[in-house]
Amino acid sequence: MAVKLELYRVFQEVARMGNISAAAQNLFISQSAVSQSIKQLEEQLQVRLFSRSTRGVVLTSEESFSLTMFRTVWASSSAAKKSLRSRASCSRVS
Repeated sequence: MAVKLELYRVFQEVARMGNISAAAQNLFISQSAVSQSIKQLEEQLQVRLFSRSTRGVVLTSEESFSLTMFRTVWASSSAAKKSLRSRASCSRVS
């Protein structure tokens, strides 16, 4: 099962903000796009990521651990991209 890294970025921002609208603003995408991304991620992972209410969203207790794991993966991915870009820049200069 291949899950797009972008879905995890949306997941992280919603978890950080506790609000889909605020996450959408920070990500510069529509509220609907954020909701659809979360729904898609939940379907792919076959878990409910958030408890929803009129006041916002809260990670389910099971998914608090997933957020920690995601942050580790995201940091590794970002570092890998940075390293690849740096190597590509160096090879162009040579």
